[in-house]
Amino acid sequence: MKLFALYPNIELPNLEFNHRKYCDKNNIEYNKIKLKTSGMFEIQKLYRVCEILENNIGETCWFIDNYSYFQNFEEIPDIENDIFLQKNRDGSLNISSFIVKSNKNTIQSFIAFRQNVFHEYLFQPGEVLKSIQEKFLQNTNITPLNFDHNCLKNKHIKFYFNINMFEYNFFNVNNVISLQAKNIREGVYVDAALPHGMYLAEYFCIAKLNKNKYTLSEEKFEVYNPGMDNALVTLYTKEISNCGIISEENFKRFCKKNNITLYVYRDIPIVMENKKISGTWCKPFVLLNHIKDHKNIAWIDGDITIGKHYHINFGQELTVYQDPANWYFNAGFMIFKNTEKNIALLESIAEEFRKPEKDLSSTYVGGSDQIVFNNYIKILYPEIIPQSAYKGNTHPLIPYCLSPDESQTHLTHFMGLPFYVREVLMKAFDFLGNE
Repeated sequence: MKLFALYPNIELPNLEFNHRKYCDKNNIEYNKIKLKTSGMFEIQKLYRVCEILENNIGETCWFIDNYSYFQNFEEIPDIENDIFLQKNRDGSLNISSFIVKSNKNTIQSFIAFRQNVFHEYLFQPGEVLKSIQEKFLQNTNITPLNFDHNCLKNKHIKFYFNINMFEYNFFNVNNVISLQAKNIREGVYVDAALPHGMYLAEYFCIAKLNKNKYTLSEEKFEVYNPGMDNALVTLYTKEISNCGIISEENFKRFCKKNNITLYVYRDIPIVMENKKISGTWCKPFVLLNHIKDHKNIAWIDGDITIGKHYHINFGQELTVYQDPANWYFNAGFMIFKNTEKNIALLESIAEEFRKPEKDLSSTYVGGSDQIVFNNYIKILYPEIIPQSAYKGNTHPLIPYCLSPDESQTHLTHFMGLPFYVREVLMKAFDFLGNE
């Protein structure tokens, strides 16, 4: 068996080490193939697959790309058919990792598949690839394994699992992880998908290097580095503590280095009697608890990491940052100067939350607290322009996947990701941002 690692033209040292280690452990020949990072990436990949199959007649070729890595290094898949493929949950083929026995039939099948996909890219951009893929499967006479819970018992599927970063599906199988950031159009892998996830598997490998022991304190509230001019306030509960404890340790280091006070709430404080309240709705109350003790104070969510070279700008009266979705701004990181205007703003929002009819029982009920902050701030600050999220409150995958170097210069917000994915990426960013 030969393994062909199909990488974009970027540095992926930890992922490459992962792939090489698996090959060394299992006496598999490792081959590194660099592809261009722009222009029809999936087409490039299929062209190279066809070329490699033509040059390796009689060999079993395992193709793996920068979206896949090995969980363990002890097992080799038992391949019965000439082509071993898997389907994503939406029915499209997962071509991040697949195995082919090179012969005349498989080469012809992949050439036809590549030609049809190329035609789809050029002439049918609004249609999905499923019909092309179904034709490919008919020609090869194989049935790809599905990503569903029944497959966990299959002797083949134990080697793979898939994460679709936009549909937020996560399947924890044993060995090879395939992390795919797909275009939202169902079933279509387009060039726009590449920047979203090109470093994902690299980050999952980096996270394994993070040996920090993140421990959850039993204290419900603590203050670190008290008495500074500027302060951060964060809150997380046990339900999200796997992420919260990473943020807390990261914030502690940053605040100590930059002379910032840190307030950490590890449980929901009593802000209203006889009313259930989710943590996200506590923002105005905990900010009001401390704003008068500092020149500036910032709310910061418990799923954020701050790179060691990032600078928080406390200079403006109010600073908010753009949202990766359709909100005017994102309420996960907001900076308030200690002014009567801002205290009145927070008190007005707190009063809104105190209304008997206001449901605060879960994060997203009623559109979440973010809609209230957006509405009130736009009224009180009609001229405010949210800051760019290029470096502050930056999503790690949108509009593109941050590189490992950028983890040191960004305040990164891992919003909207599955919590397991969020936790692993945060460990990687915390490790890289504080080396």
